[in-house]
Amino acid sequence: MPPLAPLRQTLLALVIALQYACGSPSSAADAQYEATVHTSRVEERQLLPDQPPVPTQVLTVLIGTGPRRGEVVQAEAQRLAGQTGPSYRAGDHVIVQLLTKPSGEEWIVVDAVRVGTLYWIAGLFAGAVLLVAGRRGLSSLLGLAVSFAVLVLYVLPRLLAGWSPILVSVTGATLILVVTIYLTHGRSRMTSVAIAGTAISLVITALLGAYALEAAHLTGLSEEALFVQQNLLDQRLDLRGLLLAGVIIGALGVLDDITVTQTSVVFALHEANAALRWRELFERGMTVGRDHIASLVNTLAMAYVGAGLPLLLLFTTYQVPFAAGLNSEVIAEEVVRTLVGSLGLVAAVPITTLLAALVAAQGEPTRRDSHGEGGP
Repeated sequence: MPPLAPLRQTLLALVIALQYACGSPSSAADAQYEATVHTSRVEERQLLPDQPPVPTQVLTVLIGTGPRRGEVVQAEAQRLAGQTGPSYRAGDHVIVQLLTKPSGEEWIVVDAVRVGTLYWIAGLFAGAVLLVAGRRGLSSLLGLAVSFAVLVLYVLPRLLAGWSPILVSVTGATLILVVTIYLTHGRSRMTSVAIAGTAISLVITALLGAYALEAAHLTGLSEEALFVQQNLLDQRLDLRGLLLAGVIIGALGVLDDITVTQTSVVFALHEANAALRWRELFERGMTVGRDHIASLVNTLAMAYVGAGLPLLLLFTTYQVPFAAGLNSEVIAEEVVRTLVGSLGLVAAVPITTLLAALVAAQGEPTRRDSHGEGGP
């Protein structure tokens, strides 16, 4: 399961991107362009009085996009203290921003252009999935595409329009759930049970999350959420609802894994021994389910610790007392997010196993084809 904090940041970044794609105004002073580095040199520059000089790269760049395309300008790229990079070289692609000052125009390097790298890594990932998983891998990639389409075309526009984040996230998650599970695992009694178990677990997660956020007095006023709010101009977002929406959508991926696995185990048990009654199927399925939960507890904890490692280092550096750090909203938010999401995952195991046992015991054993897909 990917940590939910990066997921939330990704969703918020998509919100901003969608807002600008819809025509948000920007001033010329905020304009950013892609450019190619022609030459580079490093200078020591005194930016503030009584402060040591700062290493600054001075680049000559060729603007490649926008109304200034084709112009050659000089841009500065400051390095962070203690770092030797980023070091831009001739031929590198960068993003530059135009600043308008009383002394005239000034160009600065905002970031490197890394989209091309992301594209080839994504291509490598897709190729590996297709090579190893074959037709099932293709179905999973199509399901991933559908998930992002639902997020971009359904969830984000409605969040921007002021709809209830809880309603939007639950309906969006349900739509993703139905399409991706059927697309990836085929249409069968088994997958229908997995969908039902996931939907029930999502509702439980939403209810627990709403109560926990209210009881803990969490506002959702994270740095990313405030940035979104500032860029929406006259629109207002329900930031607490947005926080809960992130919990719901973030839990969906692992719920899919748990419910499909548990359902598959129960149906496989019934296929191996059709004489087993629903209670026996449930008990044997829970044996696997308990192992699944035990492995997930540590996995989830380490995933969240890894995502929040810089923040934990910051608290350690300043010797913040444990109770004070835990009580801060930024930490409490992640704790609630982790525990509520985990409670939803734990609840999914017995719920889905029971549903699968009841359904499997009522029908004939289901033969599976070479791809592991059950018949109707």
